[in-house]
Amino acid sequence: ISSIDPRIPSHPTPTYTHLHPPTPTQLSSLSGGQLLVRVASTAQRCSNNVAHRISLPEASMAGLAHRQLHELQSHFEALVLQEWDFPDDELCSVDVSGMGDAFSPQVLAYAHLNYGSQESDIALTAFLGTLDNTARALDLVPTPRPYRTQFTMNYRVVFPTMERIYNADILRAALTCCKVRSMFVNDEEYSFGEAVMRRGSELLRAWLQLAALLQRWTAAGGSQPPVRRSALQAFFWGHEVPQEENQQNFVLELGQMLDRLDVAWAVFEEAYIFRLIDIEEAARQPVHDAIAAMRLMMAADEAQDAQQIEEKSERFMEAISRVNALANVNGKGRGDLGYDVLKSAVAWLGSQEEVQPGARQLIQIVAGGVLTAFDEMQQWLQDAVMEQVDPCLSANIGLCDCLFELEAQWEIGKRYLIDFAGFQGLLDLATTLQRTSEESEVFAASVEELSADYFFMLPRLLWLFALLPAGSGQRVIQEFLPGAELLPRGELVKAIDAKLRHLHREVHGGCSEQADERFSRCVLMNAATGGPGSGRQAIEKTLANMGIAIADVAEERQQELASEVDTLLRDLEAWSLELARSSPADWNSFAWLLASTLQQAGDA
Repeated sequence: ISSIDPRIPSHPTPTYTHLHPPTPTQLSSLSGGQLLVRVASTAQRCSNNVAHRISLPEASMAGLAHRQLHELQSHFEALVLQEWDFPDDELCSVDVSGMGDAFSPQVLAYAHLNYGSQESDIALTAFLGTLDNTARALDLVPTPRPYRTQFTMNYRVVFPTMERIYNADILRAALTCCKVRSMFVNDEEYSFGEAVMRRGSELLRAWLQLAALLQRWTAAGGSQPPVRRSALQAFFWGHEVPQEENQQNFVLELGQMLDRLDVAWAVFEEAYIFRLIDIEEAARQPVHDAIAAMRLMMAADEAQDAQQIEEKSERFMEAISRVNALANVNGKGRGDLGYDVLKSAVAWLGSQEEVQPGARQLIQIVAGGVLTAFDEMQQWLQDAVMEQVDPCLSANIGLCDCLFELEAQWEIGKRYLIDFAGFQGLLDLATTLQRTSEESEVFAASVEELSADYFFMLPRLLWLFALLPAGSGQRVIQEFLPGAELLPRGELVKAIDAKLRHLHREVHGGCSEQADERFSRCVLMNAATGGPGSGRQAIEKTLANMGIAIADVAEERQQELASEVDTLLRDLEAWSLELARSSPADWNSFAWLLASTLQQAGDA
């Protein structure tokens, strides 16, 4: 083991000399003296080997027969096996047949333990506990396990002492080593390696040898432990073995099998756990890289080196993008979270220009949201304890939450912050909508409640503001509808705007152009918030709010203007549906962004 991994301490592995009786042909070819010498030598080697590893006083053997064997038999029979076909099974043909052992199908079935159900797990755990108790009753010395002191914290919790700890997961890994030669973590494949596979096969063989012994005993009813009568035993005792000798030989063979299993188990456990530790470290490497990049970025920030800050920030965002692609299963898992978004967010928040209400809140939401998510991501990395980070990165709830929020804010920032002129146009629209919210109680209430009316009013107002001479929403319309022709639609709005201004000058002579513009804008705004068919009501409401008597306007004039406004409202309704349906997901996100902006502006 130590030649494969220098971290693994070396320790002597006991060797076993099996009792191989001569065949009848060999017996007939030996003289009497040669046969006696051969038999004595073989028996002495077997006796020395067993005495070296197993020293059983007669009291222990008797106690074992009365106390442990029944429990061992009952737990062995309780093991839950899978259904499988013999001899086409891959495990049988690959891993077992090449071991030099001949196992019956009934024995090979114990290489196919059933996993996953509560019943099977309880049965396997109980049987492994009984094996440990039996080994203790036999006074078997556990195989040294000093390698456990080098386990990571997580595995030291599972294996806290140097005693036998027969963990069911270790056995499952060994039994499936021929089929499961690698594992996937974070979409990366990691091979266990030939060394682990070889030691898994050795544990599998020891397990099947033990199962063969227990299966023969169970098949015999368990009352008299059976032993195989070899040609050598037949030479000494004939075909019948004394009952006392029979039981003693069975207990010795059981002790030998348990000892062999313990050695194979420890060797495999050592190689398998250290390989798992290596795989976990490799799986956590993207987080390691992100932490290292973050520390370099923070060092550059403390040194106030602008060039280094930008360079290290780019490296940090590249590392975060890698982690996001692997771990963010709740979002899109984007791997292109660029530094340009962070840079633009810092620039907008640091701008010294004075901004109007609405625009100020929009900057805080978009640019501030990017920086807040960025800071939360850094905080998680600073607080992370690597041994507590799940190697399957998507299983870390705190990490996934930070990545999900970071990706969402990054997408908003990338959409709006990078294009300076486009975001400036959006700020102008936010200011206009905030002024509308202050002037229209109906619109303000819909924003506050986030009612369905808000999602009907918003696209109508957006089209209206885009087509009026100020044109505060044109960039947004062009983004959602790149091929939309604004000029013909704008002519209709301008014609109605001109008539409304002229009406205001007639009934309220001597007013400024700003007053005329304000009257026209209020009529159209009240109509847009009222919806189709509200032209007459919008005109009357605006006249009343400005202290103008409705009787001062001729009925025919009112009817004419109301009809034209209603015609515009029908067109606005069709254009609004076209706008909202062009990209429903993007439009809903945009509408929620403006609603959040207006709500914060209202609170302020």
